[in-house]
Amino acid sequence: MSYTASLGDIILRNNNLSGFLPNIFTNAIKLRSLDVSRNRLVGKLPKSLINCESMEYLNLKGNKFKDTFPSWLGSLGSLHVLFLESNAFYGPVSSRFWFPSMRVIDISHNNFNGTLPQDYFVNWLQMSTVEGAEFSYQDGKPFNYEDLIEMMYKGVDTEFPRIFLGYKAIDFSGNKFTGRIPKSVGLLKELIHVNFSRNAFTGSIPSSFANLTNLEALDLSHNKLSGNIPRDLAGLSFVSYLDFSHNLLQG
Repeated sequence: MSYTASLGDIILRNNNLSGFLPNIFTNAIKLRSLDVSRNRLVGKLPKSLINCESMEYLNLKGNKFKDTFPSWLGSLGSLHVLFLESNAFYGPVSSRFWFPSMRVIDISHNNFNGTLPQDYFVNWLQMSTVEGAEFSYQDGKPFNYEDLIEMMYKGVDTEFPRIFLGYKAIDFSGNKFTGRIPKSVGLLKELIHVNFSRNAFTGSIPSSFANLTNLEALDLSHNKLSGNIPRDLAGLSFVSYLDFSHNLLQG
């Protein structure tokens, strides 16, 4: 499949593809988006994806991939959107690589575990800066990656018809993370959606969440968080959805 060298987009979602994702991306330097979501793909991710230096959007959700966290994707300087949701990824989420261009990351409903270092989000620069334009496509046309971007947002599965730079989100829900939620999440000032629910996080709710002045939805439910709810969160004027249920909070 040498034709991958000239392809800009590969959209194969919602099929019955099975087996392994082929290791065919060695020369795919022009590939901007790969969507193989909602198939029956298994095994590990092909390391040749690291050659996709133009990759902006990678959607692997709803398969049966079984691999450790692909921290090596952090070397892709153009990667803006990463979906690993609903697979069988496992193990700790390495902080060896960071994602300076990441705007949306969803690793929910896997088997990731371990703790997140308190400085984990320090270098996620795109989530701390203001952007207002949409992604561009070849010939200057806006690109919506064929249809939509999906995330668990405000308790429902919401479809976003276009990936716009103003939308920035992280979803780590439905895993086995322990320890404290990193205070460095408060550096990601442009986040609109944060979901750490259904893990085993302990300790108090970081007061640094109050720095996320654009936040609209925050879900920390189904953890082991304790202490009081930070009063500073009352100043988040755009929040329309808060879920802290099923924790050990008091006050």
